[in-house]
Amino acid sequence: SDTVKIGRKLTQPLGKNKSFLTVQTPILTEKLLNLFAQKRLKALLTEYFENEPCVSVYKWVLRRADPPENPIDFHQDGTFMGDDIASLNCWIPLSDCGTGYDVHGIDIVPIRFKHSFGKGTGVLDWTISPKAIIDQYSEAAIVTPTFRKGDAFFFDHLLIHRTQCMPNFVEKRYAIETWFFDSVNFPKNQIPMKW
Repeated sequence: SDTVKIGRKLTQPLGKNKSFLTVQTPILTEKLLNLFAQKRLKALLTEYFENEPCVSVYKWVLRRADPPENPIDFHQDGTFMGDDIASLNCWIPLSDCGTGYDVHGIDIVPIRFKHSFGKGTGVLDWTISPKAIIDQYSEAAIVTPTFRKGDAFFFDHLLIHRTQCMPNFVEKRYAIETWFFDSVNFPKNQIPMKW
């Protein structure tokens, strides 16, 4: 059944970087939900979505990421989930990273998009080449913020971003990624969960 297939996937690491679903660690799940409650995040999300929020089981991840060996393309997460949903990602680095650090951060294009940028400009059909960004907005449109451990970076599914690539970076980056959805308008394949 679909439930059995989903259950099997929940017990496996995600990709080569050995990331894990947060729900695989009940103690951490409870601690994070308590932290979100303490910071009144549910009320803020309810105001943002104009509906009760839910959290994605598949996109609530403890990530351990190796630095890329070569620059990679940009992407929008809406490519995976559809760009007609209501979402907000809370990315919490557990490593100091980005500009000023020896741990790779995230390159972003801090422009508000209302739709997908377009497919087919990158190496894969869901990625966006740096050239396409530079041609349309200039190289100055790409920024790499500085993140400290425990910062919270919120963005929606249409933000254009990629993993930063710098020569000689060797340390892994650790982070918690939590995707929130509007409980009325969400991608069902992400297994939304109310709390």
